Amino acid sequence: MPLLLTAATVLAACSSSVRVPGPTGGASDVPPNYPTTVVESAAHRDAARAQWTQLFESYGVPPERRKPPELAPFTHTPTSILGGGPIPLVAAAGAAVENEEGTRLLVREFIAKHADLLGVAAGSLSLENVANAGQLGTRYTFVQAGAPFPIAAPAGRIDFVVSPKAEIIQINDTAIPVGELPATPRIAREAAEKLVLGKTFTYGDIAGRERSVTISDAAGVKASRLVVYARETEAALTIHLAWEVEAGSGGMTWTVYVDAVTGEVVGTRQNFQT
Repeated sequence: MPLLLTAATVLAACSSSVRVPGPTGGASDVPPNYPTTVVESAAHRDAARAQWTQLFESYGVPPERRKPPELAPFTHTPTSILGGGPIPLVAAAGAAVENEEGTRLLVREFIAKHADLLGVAAGSLSLENVANAGQLGTRYTFVQAGAPFPIAAPAGRIDFVVSPKAEIIQINDTAIPVGELPATPRIAREAAEKLVLGKTFTYGDIAGRERSVTISDAAGVKASRLVVYARETEAALTIHLAWEVEAGSGGMTWTVYVDAVTGEVVGTRQNFQT
């Protein structure tokens, strides 16, 4: 029977998303219901869209600008509010904010007030960067830090672009439900490296021709750290404890994510451009 995510699972925005049991069977020491699995819920998606419309109304956004944001699959966090808003962070539209720190506090207050829609509590976020976004204003990048291990990008981030008038004009939110992950890996670091050794990677060269590289040198494979890895397929979002393994040499490397519980390769990222 499907289970409902609760706020205690870190991602409050998925309190009505459907979490289903993880794969059954396999090794006896694989935790039950691993990995955390979230499937699409049309009811939760529609409820989130309705809540965003209400949010825009509560912030005095004109009716013609109360367009629900683009939502990520499964989690239904906002990936873009372009076409809607902007969302004023001060009561009087266009009112001045004394300094950048004041704007930062206003963003924090917005997160705390709307954690259910943003998918993460304000206390679980760490401000990673503040950057000049040119005429648009300032970009604030937060990292989801409440997980037992670092969350592999691009998951676990929230970007806000705030105008000089202290209005939120863009949000890109990739927060995830961490759930309960094993405290220690079942697959050792060395075993994860061996699972990558001998793997063949394909890529397109500058002329568009397909090339392949087989990793045959153990010196070119190194598992650097344990991370929380979000794997998105057409069917579900699954959350894994994984080894982050770099493979390759000479400027041609790939990052491979090896599930630290099952040994499955759950993701690969090419680290160079062609």
